[in-house]
Amino acid sequence: MKLFFELLKIIVGNQFQFSVAPSQKDWERMFVMLQQQSLLGVAMPMLKTLPREQCPTGDLPLVWYTLGDRLRLMNADLNRKCVEVSQWFEEHGFYTCILKGQGNAAMYPDPSLRNSGDIDVWLWPRTDNGQRSTVSGEGGTGTLLPKTSLKKRREEILKFVRASLGEQDVFYHHVDFPMFECTEVEVHFMPTWMNSYFNNDRLQRFLEAEAGGSFTNETSIGAGQVIHTPTWVMNVVFQLIHIQKHLFAEGIGLRQVMDYYYLLLRRGSEDECQKVLDVVHDLGLDTFLASLQWVLQQVFGLKDEYLIGTTDKENGTLLLGEILSGGNFGKFGANSDIGDSERLLVRMTKKLRRGWNFRHLVRDEVLWMPLFKTWQYFWRKMV
Repeated sequence: MKLFFELLKIIVGNQFQFSVAPSQKDWERMFVMLQQQSLLGVAMPMLKTLPREQCPTGDLPLVWYTLGDRLRLMNADLNRKCVEVSQWFEEHGFYTCILKGQGNAAMYPDPSLRNSGDIDVWLWPRTDNGQRSTVSGEGGTGTLLPKTSLKKRREEILKFVRASLGEQDVFYHHVDFPMFECTEVEVHFMPTWMNSYFNNDRLQRFLEAEAGGSFTNETSIGAGQVIHTPTWVMNVVFQLIHIQKHLFAEGIGLRQVMDYYYLLLRRGSEDECQKVLDVVHDLGLDTFLASLQWVLQQVFGLKDEYLIGTTDKENGTLLLGEILSGGNFGKFGANSDIGDSERLLVRMTKKLRRGWNFRHLVRDEVLWMPLFKTWQYFWRKMV
Protein backbone atom coordinates (compact mmCIF):
# COMPACT_ATOMS: atom_id res chain seq x y z
CA MET A 1 0.00 0.00 0.00
CA LYS A 2 2.96 2.32 0.60
CA LEU A 3 3.96 2.07 -3.06
CA PHE A 4 0.38 2.76 -4.15
CA PHE A 5 0.24 5.92 -2.04
CA GLU A 6 3.56 7.01 -3.53
CA LEU A 7 2.14 6.33 -6.98
CA LEU A 8 -0.86 8.60 -6.28
CA LYS A 9 1.44 11.43 -5.22
CA ILE A 10 3.51 10.91 -8.39
CA ILE A 11 0.34 11.12 -10.50
CA VAL A 12 -0.56 14.58 -9.16
CA GLY A 13 3.05 15.82 -9.25
CA ASN A 14 3.79 15.94 -5.52
CA GLN A 15 6.47 13.23 -5.81
CA PHE A 16 8.74 12.47 -8.75
CA GLN A 17 9.76 8.85 -8.23
CA PHE A 18 9.31 5.88 -5.92
CA SER A 19 11.45 5.49 -2.82
CA VAL A 20 12.06 1.89 -3.94
CA ALA A 21 11.67 0.58 -7.50
CA PRO A 22 8.43 -1.47 -7.81
CA SER A 23 8.73 -5.03 -9.05
CA GLN A 24 6.68 -6.20 -12.03
CA LYS A 25 4.25 -7.90 -9.60
CA ASP A 26 3.95 -4.60 -7.70
CA TRP A 27 3.04 -2.89 -10.97
CA GLU A 28 0.46 -5.53 -11.82
CA ARG A 29 -1.17 -5.08 -8.40
CA MET A 30 -1.12 -1.29 -8.69
CA PHE A 31 -2.55 -1.51 -12.22
CA VAL A 32 -5.55 -3.44 -10.86
CA MET A 33 -6.01 -0.95 -8.00
CA LEU A 34 -5.90 1.99 -10.40
CA GLN A 35 -8.42 0.21 -12.60
CA GLN A 36 -10.76 -0.32 -9.64
CA GLN A 37 -10.45 3.36 -8.72
CA SER A 38 -10.95 4.55 -12.34
CA LEU A 39 -7.54 6.27 -12.33
CA LEU A 40 -5.69 4.38 -15.07
CA GLY A 41 -5.96 7.22 -17.55
CA VAL A 42 -4.72 10.06 -15.33
CA ALA A 43 -1.83 7.82 -14.21
CA MET A 44 -0.59 7.19 -17.75
CA PRO A 45 1.62 10.32 -18.15
CA MET A 46 3.90 9.23 -15.30
CA LEU A 47 5.08 6.32 -17.48
CA LYS A 48 7.06 8.94 -19.43
CA THR A 49 8.43 10.82 -16.40
CA LEU A 50 9.53 7.99 -14.10
CA PRO A 51 13.13 6.77 -14.23
CA ARG A 52 13.35 3.87 -16.66
CA GLU A 53 14.35 1.40 -13.95
CA GLN A 54 11.13 2.18 -12.02
CA CYS A 55 8.74 1.72 -14.96
CA PRO A 56 6.68 -1.43 -15.66
CA THR A 57 7.90 -3.82 -18.32
CA GLY A 58 6.39 -6.36 -20.70
CA ASP A 59 2.99 -5.74 -22.27
CA LEU A 60 1.66 -3.60 -19.42
CA PRO A 61 2.74 -0.19 -20.83
CA LEU A 62 1.25 -1.07 -24.23
CA VAL A 63 -2.08 -2.03 -22.63
CA TRP A 64 -1.96 1.18 -20.61
CA TYR A 65 -1.40 3.40 -23.66
CA THR A 66 -4.16 1.62 -25.56
CA LEU A 67 -6.62 2.33 -22.74
CA GLY A 68 -5.42 5.93 -22.65
CA ASP A 69 -6.13 6.39 -26.37
CA ARG A 70 -9.62 5.01 -25.82
CA LEU A 71 -10.23 7.50 -23.00
CA ARG A 72 -9.15 10.40 -25.21
CA LEU A 73 -11.76 9.42 -27.79
CA MET A 74 -14.45 9.01 -25.13
CA ASN A 75 -13.71 12.41 -23.61
CA ALA A 76 -13.71 14.11 -26.99
CA ASP A 77 -17.13 12.58 -27.68
CA LEU A 78 -18.45 13.59 -24.24
CA ASN A 79 -17.17 17.16 -24.67
CA ARG A 80 -19.10 17.42 -27.91
CA LYS A 81 -22.23 16.03 -26.27
CA CYS A 82 -21.96 18.43 -23.31
CA VAL A 83 -21.90 21.39 -25.70
CA GLU A 84 -24.76 19.90 -27.69
CA VAL A 85 -26.88 19.40 -24.55
CA SER A 86 -26.17 22.93 -23.33
CA GLN A 87 -26.95 24.55 -26.66
CA TRP A 88 -30.11 22.51 -27.16
CA PHE A 89 -31.61 23.43 -23.79
CA GLU A 90 -30.55 27.07 -24.16
CA GLU A 91 -32.30 27.20 -27.54
CA HIS A 92 -35.42 25.86 -25.82
CA GLY A 93 -35.52 28.52 -23.11
CA PHE A 94 -33.28 27.40 -20.26
CA TYR A 95 -30.05 28.51 -18.63
CA THR A 96 -27.64 25.56 -18.27
CA CYS A 97 -24.84 24.56 -15.93
CA ILE A 98 -22.90 21.29 -16.34
CA LEU A 99 -22.28 19.62 -12.97
CA LYS A 100 -19.18 17.52 -12.23
CA GLY A 101 -18.12 15.47 -15.27
CA GLN A 102 -16.38 17.42 -17.98
CA GLY A 103 -16.26 20.52 -15.78
CA ASN A 104 -14.14 18.53 -13.33
CA ALA A 105 -12.01 17.14 -16.15
CA ALA A 106 -11.12 20.69 -17.18
CA MET A 107 -9.24 21.09 -13.86
CA TYR A 108 -6.85 18.21 -14.64
CA PRO A 109 -3.41 18.66 -16.26
CA ASP A 110 -4.66 16.49 -19.15
CA PRO A 111 -8.51 16.56 -19.17
CA SER A 112 -8.68 13.95 -21.92
CA LEU A 113 -7.37 11.22 -19.61
CA ARG A 114 -9.94 11.50 -16.81
CA ASN A 115 -12.43 8.62 -16.76
CA SER A 116 -15.62 10.11 -18.16
CA GLY A 117 -19.18 9.40 -17.03
CA ASP A 118 -22.64 10.71 -17.78
CA ILE A 119 -23.88 14.28 -18.25
CA ASP A 120 -25.57 16.15 -15.39
CA VAL A 121 -27.09 19.46 -16.45
CA TRP A 122 -28.74 21.93 -14.06
CA LEU A 123 -31.53 23.91 -15.71
CA TRP A 124 -33.22 27.20 -14.86
CA PRO A 125 -36.15 28.51 -16.97
CA ARG A 126 -35.25 31.81 -18.65
CA THR A 127 -38.56 33.57 -18.05
CA ASP A 128 -41.32 33.74 -15.46
CA ASN A 129 -44.08 35.93 -16.88
CA GLY A 130 -41.40 38.37 -17.95
CA GLN A 131 -40.24 38.96 -14.36
CA ARG A 132 -36.50 38.83 -13.65
CA SER A 133 -34.42 39.52 -10.56
CA THR A 134 -30.82 38.71 -9.72
CA VAL A 135 -30.16 35.59 -7.69
CA SER A 136 -26.38 35.71 -8.07
CA GLY A 137 -25.77 36.03 -4.34
CA GLU A 138 -24.28 38.54 -1.96
CA GLY A 139 -21.43 40.31 -3.69
CA GLY A 140 -21.74 37.91 -6.62
CA THR A 141 -21.98 38.57 -10.31
CA GLY A 142 -23.98 36.76 -12.90
CA THR A 143 -27.01 36.79 -15.10
CA LEU A 144 -30.48 38.01 -14.15
CA LEU A 145 -32.59 34.96 -13.41
CA PRO A 146 -36.33 34.65 -12.88
CA LYS A 147 -36.63 34.32 -9.11
CA THR A 148 -39.06 31.42 -9.00
CA SER A 149 -39.61 28.75 -6.39
CA LEU A 150 -38.01 25.32 -6.69
CA LYS A 151 -41.46 23.77 -6.96
CA LYS A 152 -42.38 25.98 -9.89
CA ARG A 153 -39.07 25.41 -11.67
CA ARG A 154 -39.43 21.65 -11.24
CA GLU A 155 -42.97 21.74 -12.66
CA GLU A 156 -41.86 23.74 -15.68
CA ILE A 157 -38.87 21.48 -16.38
CA LEU A 158 -40.95 18.32 -15.99
CA LYS A 159 -43.60 19.70 -18.30
CA PHE A 160 -40.94 20.37 -20.94
CA VAL A 161 -39.26 16.97 -20.52
CA ARG A 162 -42.55 15.08 -20.79
CA ALA A 163 -43.59 17.09 -23.84
CA SER A 164 -40.24 16.26 -25.46
CA LEU A 165 -39.75 12.59 -24.53
CA GLY A 166 -42.81 11.39 -22.65
CA GLU A 167 -42.75 9.96 -19.13
CA GLN A 168 -39.29 9.52 -17.61
CA ASP A 169 -37.95 8.40 -14.22
CA VAL A 170 -38.24 11.33 -11.82
CA PHE A 171 -36.16 11.72 -8.67
CA TYR A 172 -36.20 14.45 -6.05
CA HIS A 173 -33.38 16.40 -7.68
CA HIS A 174 -33.37 15.27 -11.33
CA VAL A 175 -35.23 13.58 -14.17
CA ASP A 176 -33.73 11.23 -16.74
CA PHE A 177 -33.41 12.66 -20.25
CA PRO A 178 -32.28 9.95 -22.72
CA MET A 179 -30.90 12.25 -25.40
CA PHE A 180 -28.13 9.89 -26.57
CA GLU A 181 -27.94 6.15 -27.06
CA CYS A 182 -24.73 5.48 -25.11
CA THR A 183 -24.50 8.48 -22.75
CA GLU A 184 -26.90 9.10 -19.88
CA VAL A 185 -28.18 12.63 -19.40
CA GLU A 186 -29.73 13.76 -16.12
CA VAL A 187 -31.63 17.03 -16.02
CA HIS A 188 -31.38 18.61 -12.57
CA PHE A 189 -34.00 20.78 -10.90
CA MET A 190 -31.35 21.41 -8.23
CA PRO A 191 -27.71 20.29 -8.07
CA THR A 192 -28.16 18.23 -4.89
CA TRP A 193 -30.07 18.02 -1.63
CA MET A 194 -29.73 16.97 2.03
CA ASN A 195 -31.83 14.56 4.08
CA SER A 196 -32.33 17.03 6.92
CA TYR A 197 -35.30 19.29 6.17
CA PHE A 198 -33.65 22.30 7.82
CA ASN A 199 -30.21 21.76 6.29
CA ASN A 200 -31.77 21.20 2.89
CA ASP A 201 -33.61 24.51 3.16
CA ARG A 202 -30.31 26.26 3.94
CA LEU A 203 -28.60 24.41 1.09
CA GLN A 204 -31.21 25.35 -1.52
CA ARG A 205 -31.02 29.02 -0.54
CA PHE A 206 -27.23 28.85 -0.91
CA LEU A 207 -27.47 27.15 -4.33
CA GLU A 208 -29.98 29.73 -5.55
CA ALA A 209 -27.65 32.49 -4.37
CA GLU A 210 -24.84 30.97 -6.46
CA ALA A 211 -27.04 30.23 -9.48
CA GLY A 212 -26.58 33.51 -11.33
CA GLY A 213 -22.79 33.23 -11.22
CA SER A 214 -22.84 29.54 -12.14
CA PHE A 215 -25.04 29.94 -15.20
CA THR A 216 -22.56 32.45 -16.63
CA ASN A 217 -19.31 30.87 -15.40
CA GLU A 218 -17.67 29.80 -18.67
CA THR A 219 -15.24 26.87 -18.71
CA SER A 220 -13.23 25.81 -21.75
CA ILE A 221 -13.22 22.07 -22.43
CA GLY A 222 -10.93 22.21 -25.45
CA ALA A 223 -11.20 22.67 -29.22
CA GLY A 224 -12.94 26.00 -28.74
CA GLN A 225 -15.78 24.35 -26.78
CA VAL A 226 -17.25 26.19 -23.80
CA ILE A 227 -19.77 25.14 -21.15
CA HIS A 228 -21.10 26.78 -17.97
CA THR A 229 -19.96 25.27 -14.68
CA PRO A 230 -20.55 26.08 -10.97
CA THR A 231 -18.70 28.88 -9.23
CA TRP A 232 -15.75 27.74 -7.11
CA VAL A 233 -17.66 28.40 -3.88
CA MET A 234 -20.67 26.41 -5.02
CA ASN A 235 -18.52 23.59 -6.40
CA VAL A 236 -16.62 23.07 -3.13
CA VAL A 237 -19.88 22.71 -1.19
CA PHE A 238 -21.79 20.81 -3.87
CA GLN A 239 -19.09 18.22 -4.52
CA LEU A 240 -18.50 17.71 -0.81
CA ILE A 241 -22.17 16.73 -0.52
CA HIS A 242 -21.90 14.61 -3.67
CA ILE A 243 -19.02 12.61 -2.16
CA GLN A 244 -20.90 12.22 1.12
CA LYS A 245 -24.01 10.95 -0.64
CA HIS A 246 -22.18 8.32 -2.63
CA LEU A 247 -20.34 7.24 0.51
CA PHE A 248 -23.68 6.65 2.23
CA ALA A 249 -25.36 5.02 -0.76
CA GLU A 250 -22.82 2.57 -2.19
CA GLY A 251 -19.30 3.89 -1.73
CA ILE A 252 -16.96 6.46 -3.16
CA GLY A 253 -13.70 6.00 -5.00
CA LEU A 254 -10.46 7.90 -5.46
CA ARG A 255 -11.58 9.39 -8.78
CA GLN A 256 -14.12 11.59 -6.98
CA VAL A 257 -11.57 12.34 -4.25
CA MET A 258 -9.02 13.34 -6.90
CA ASP A 259 -11.65 15.65 -8.42
CA TYR A 260 -11.88 17.36 -5.06
CA TYR A 261 -8.09 17.60 -4.83
CA TYR A 262 -7.89 19.52 -8.10
CA LEU A 263 -10.86 21.65 -7.07
CA LEU A 264 -9.07 22.74 -3.89
CA LEU A 265 -5.95 23.54 -5.91
CA ARG A 266 -8.01 26.26 -7.59
CA ARG A 267 -8.37 27.90 -4.19
CA GLY A 268 -10.55 30.98 -4.15
CA SER A 269 -9.99 34.21 -2.26
CA GLU A 270 -9.92 34.36 1.53
CA ASP A 271 -13.47 35.74 1.49
CA GLU A 272 -14.61 32.84 -0.68
CA CYS A 273 -12.91 30.32 1.59
CA GLN A 274 -14.59 31.84 4.62
CA LYS A 275 -17.93 31.71 2.84
CA VAL A 276 -17.39 28.01 2.18
CA LEU A 277 -16.57 27.40 5.85
CA ASP A 278 -19.67 29.30 6.97
CA VAL A 279 -21.93 27.31 4.64
CA VAL A 280 -20.29 23.99 5.56
CA HIS A 281 -20.81 24.79 9.24
CA ASP A 282 -24.45 25.74 8.71
CA LEU A 283 -25.01 22.43 6.91
CA GLY A 284 -23.32 20.35 9.62
CA LEU A 285 -20.54 19.19 7.29
CA ASP A 286 -17.53 20.43 9.29
CA THR A 287 -16.35 16.96 10.33
CA PHE A 288 -16.80 15.51 6.87
CA LEU A 289 -14.81 18.31 5.22
CA ALA A 290 -12.03 17.98 7.79
CA SER A 291 -11.94 14.19 7.31
CA LEU A 292 -11.84 14.45 3.52
CA GLN A 293 -9.04 17.02 3.64
CA TRP A 294 -7.00 14.68 5.86
CA VAL A 295 -7.49 11.97 3.22
CA LEU A 296 -6.33 14.39 0.52
CA GLN A 297 -3.16 15.10 2.48
CA GLN A 298 -2.37 11.42 3.08
CA VAL A 299 -3.22 10.17 -0.39
CA PHE A 300 -2.24 13.01 -2.71
CA GLY A 301 0.01 15.15 -0.52
CA LEU A 302 -2.30 18.19 -0.48
CA LYS A 303 -0.31 21.12 0.89
CA ASP A 304 -1.52 23.10 3.90
CA GLU A 305 -1.86 26.26 1.83
CA TYR A 306 -4.80 24.70 -0.04
CA LEU A 307 -6.71 23.55 3.02
CA ILE A 308 -10.03 25.14 3.90
CA GLY A 309 -10.21 24.93 7.67
CA THR A 310 -8.85 22.00 9.66
CA THR A 311 -8.27 18.26 9.17
CA ASP A 312 -9.55 15.29 11.20
CA LYS A 313 -7.22 12.30 11.39
CA GLU A 314 -9.48 9.97 13.40
CA ASN A 315 -12.53 10.24 11.15
CA GLY A 316 -10.32 10.64 8.08
CA THR A 317 -8.81 7.21 8.76
CA LEU A 318 -12.31 5.71 8.76
CA LEU A 319 -13.13 7.47 5.50
CA LEU A 320 -9.89 6.41 3.80
CA GLY A 321 -10.43 2.78 4.74
CA GLU A 322 -13.85 2.81 3.11
CA ILE A 323 -12.54 4.50 -0.05
CA LEU A 324 -9.73 2.00 -0.52
CA SER A 325 -11.89 -1.06 0.17
CA GLY A 326 -14.73 -0.13 -2.16
CA GLY A 327 -13.13 1.19 -5.34
CA ASN A 328 -14.97 3.51 -7.72
CA PHE A 329 -18.56 3.93 -6.42
CA GLY A 330 -18.02 1.00 -4.06
CA LYS A 331 -18.15 -1.58 -6.87
CA PHE A 332 -15.47 -3.75 -5.26
CA GLY A 333 -16.41 -3.35 -1.60
CA ALA A 334 -18.22 -5.60 0.83
CA ASN A 335 -21.37 -3.47 0.50
CA SER A 336 -21.50 -3.55 -3.29
CA ASP A 337 -24.42 -5.98 -3.10
CA ILE A 338 -26.99 -3.19 -2.72
CA GLY A 339 -28.79 -3.72 -6.00
CA ASP A 340 -31.78 -2.12 -7.70
CA SER A 341 -33.33 -5.55 -8.27
CA GLU A 342 -33.80 -6.14 -4.55
CA ARG A 343 -37.04 -5.42 -2.76
CA LEU A 344 -37.43 -1.79 -1.72
CA LEU A 345 -37.50 -2.55 2.01
CA VAL A 346 -34.37 -4.74 1.79
CA ARG A 347 -32.52 -2.11 -0.25
CA MET A 348 -33.53 0.69 2.10
CA THR A 349 -32.54 -1.32 5.17
CA LYS A 350 -29.08 -1.96 3.72
CA LYS A 351 -28.62 1.71 2.92
CA LEU A 352 -29.74 2.78 6.39
CA ARG A 353 -27.38 0.28 7.99
CA ARG A 354 -24.56 1.51 5.79
CA GLY A 355 -25.31 5.14 6.60
CA TRP A 356 -25.29 4.37 10.32
CA ASN A 357 -21.64 3.29 10.04
CA PHE A 358 -20.77 6.89 9.11
CA ARG A 359 -22.88 8.71 11.72
CA HIS A 360 -19.77 10.29 13.20
CA LEU A 361 -19.08 12.08 9.92
CA VAL A 362 -22.48 13.66 9.19
CA ARG A 363 -24.82 13.01 12.10
CA ASP A 364 -27.93 14.90 10.91
CA GLU A 365 -27.89 13.26 7.48
CA VAL A 366 -27.91 9.81 9.08
CA LEU A 367 -30.65 10.60 11.58
CA TRP A 368 -32.91 12.17 8.94
CA MET A 369 -32.31 9.43 6.36
CA PRO A 370 -35.25 7.12 7.28
CA LEU A 371 -37.76 9.97 7.23
CA PHE A 372 -36.47 11.45 3.97
CA LYS A 373 -36.33 8.06 2.20
CA THR A 374 -39.90 7.29 3.24
CA TRP A 375 -41.17 10.72 2.21
CA GLN A 376 -39.33 10.53 -1.14
CA TYR A 377 -40.88 7.15 -1.93
CA PHE A 378 -44.42 8.52 -1.65
CA TRP A 379 -43.44 11.85 -3.28
CA ARG A 380 -42.26 10.04 -6.42
CA LYS A 381 -45.61 8.28 -6.64
CA MET A 382 -47.36 11.65 -6.91
CA VAL A 383 -45.06 13.54 -9.28
